[in-house]
Amino acid sequence: MLPPPKTASPALVSTETSTPGLVPPKTASSVRSVLSRIAFSPTPQQIEIVFDNPLPKPVKDSQLQKRIQQLPVKCSFFDNGCTWTGILKQLQICPLALIDCPNKCGVCEMTREQIAKHLPDCPKAGSSCPFSEFGCQYRGGREMLQQHIQEEPIRHLTLLCDGVLDLKMLLANMELSMETMGTNLETLQKKCATLEKLYGSQMIWRIDNVKQKQNEARSGTRSIIFSPPFASARHGYKMVLSVSLYGDGQVRGEYMSAFISIMRGEFDALLEWPFTNQIKITLLDQNEDISSRNNIEYVIKPTPIAAHKSFLDRPISERNASFGAVRFCELDIVEKYIRDDVMFIKVDVDNSKTRPF
Repeated sequence: MLPPPKTASPALVSTETSTPGLVPPKTASSVRSVLSRIAFSPTPQQIEIVFDNPLPKPVKDSQLQKRIQQLPVKCSFFDNGCTWTGILKQLQICPLALIDCPNKCGVCEMTREQIAKHLPDCPKAGSSCPFSEFGCQYRGGREMLQQHIQEEPIRHLTLLCDGVLDLKMLLANMELSMETMGTNLETLQKKCATLEKLYGSQMIWRIDNVKQKQNEARSGTRSIIFSPPFASARHGYKMVLSVSLYGDGQVRGEYMSAFISIMRGEFDALLEWPFTNQIKITLLDQNEDISSRNNIEYVIKPTPIAAHKSFLDRPISERNASFGAVRFCELDIVEKYIRDDVMFIKVDVDNSKTRPF
């Protein structure tokens, strides 16, 4: 026969110390003895049970919980027609459950699917005031909302006026921003145009009022005209193209002359000297038929010798002496390249042999 399980031994302790002979009991028989003495005592006694060895606190069994969650179950509303079955962990609130409208509008015992369709039309559903975007904080049921709209026309009109003023101010700020952006865009476009001319490997010079400039060159009033300064490349050599429309020196009156001058630039300290890049000067044909165009080209191949130092060395003054084509194009032929009193001359600089910094 197995021995009885061990349990915590209780002790009965009287709160009254006037009863003689009452001591904490140790066994079940002693407990019965004490209880009988208290029961027949003429004075009521208060007792409390003290366990010498209290029972341990319950501990949650996580593995058991997982096993329970994996148990197969049916929906609580299986008898009402719901056919869902699965594990307890996946049990969801059945859409066939009968519930009351949460807005307490009086609609009772509807399925969750019916309640979901009912809520958008529920007369007690909370709705925001249509003027909430303008600052009205009211929110309530549809019946009270209609009453609110009827009772607050002045307040709503004031909110609308404030909203219109805010929109006008916003529009004015946007117009000001657009003007600023337009000005900035125009400035950037000008800068881009300047950079394209300055830092491109080629430069196209548009010469306007050619007839007037030819007459000035013929009379000696202005025998040489200069292009805008340009660069051989970004951070490259700075140079300028000059043209004598009526010729220069011994060929005056026979040929148009074209020259290149190297100018003093801000990146000269980084560049290789003397200048040796090949340059091509082109008088562009403006014939409308592109396939019939016949440009006039002149290629300059600088030779770095001592005699050319004044042309090709790093500039000391504003610009070096000019070098190029004295007999660039016969004056009779030049006329064929003028259209609408405009002439175009292009300069290409070969940077293929330029060493990186």
